[in-house]
Amino acid sequence: MNYRVKGVFAAVATPLTPDFAVDTPRLIAQCRRLLDQGCHGLALLGSTGEATSFSQSERKMILEAVLASGIAPSAILLGTGLPAIGDTIELTRHALNLGVTDFLVLPPFYYKNLSDDGLVASYRHLIESVADKRLALVLYHIPQFSGIPITHASIEQLRRHYPENVVGLKDSSGQRESGLAFIENHPGFGVLAGADPLMLPFLRAGGAGAITGLANIASACLRMIYDHAEQPDSAARVQAAQTYIEALRAISASYPPMAAIKTITAALLNDPTWRRMRPPLSALNDADNRAMMQKLAELPACPA
Repeated sequence: MNYRVKGVFAAVATPLTPDFAVDTPRLIAQCRRLLDQGCHGLALLGSTGEATSFSQSERKMILEAVLASGIAPSAILLGTGLPAIGDTIELTRHALNLGVTDFLVLPPFYYKNLSDDGLVASYRHLIESVADKRLALVLYHIPQFSGIPITHASIEQLRRHYPENVVGLKDSSGQRESGLAFIENHPGFGVLAGADPLMLPFLRAGGAGAITGLANIASACLRMIYDHAEQPDSAARVQAAQTYIEALRAISASYPPMAAIKTITAALLNDPTWRRMRPPLSALNDADNRAMMQKLAELPACPA
């Protein structure tokens, strides 16, 4: 299906300097590496990127630096959702002015138990305030962090009013049935998996791909699954890659998610600076780091 936002997107981790500033040279190198290894795009400033730990000015700087390096705006899926709708509008306008058109947007995530009307009103205010026909929104369903689920009723309302602007949803609930229900109930709506092992069943049900943290580490493997998911002659190879992704996910899920992604990235690149986290998040302690490295050493290579 011809979804506006589709494919394998890396939820890009954000490297830091010793004083917890953004390490832009390492970030740019990582973005280029991920595109070279098969990612269709880069999901900047999402959960894996520790977005909520950065100020508005830092978030603007990150985007400007990545684009100034020569990476195309069309390769960026930018996270702009913040608790204050005015901040979301400002970040979205800034990015649109730089040529970025695709956005992954959390609901306003401080007040809980929002009504569907309140949730829809926040997205409507964003769309109408930005007032740019290029704007494409991927709604971000991650209730275990945001405390605010994206409901089927809210999707229906938003698609009815803004079919050209509200184009998809990232389901990071981690629940297979949740994503399959979004796909079944909203035909033509691009549902992307937030949990790596769910990309394959989502694709086979009509999903649009994945936006995942493990793409920082296993982008080529995920791209192979995406490209060959529906090809019978590649079934064995796809299943072997899927088994690898499931095993890698099981290892990373045993630890705090962002710290796990950075730890594995540090090992992959032989660069321990990647382990740094901005407070209040913390890097894995030495014992957990050693235990994770042992598990990774025992993991067979991805067949991609």
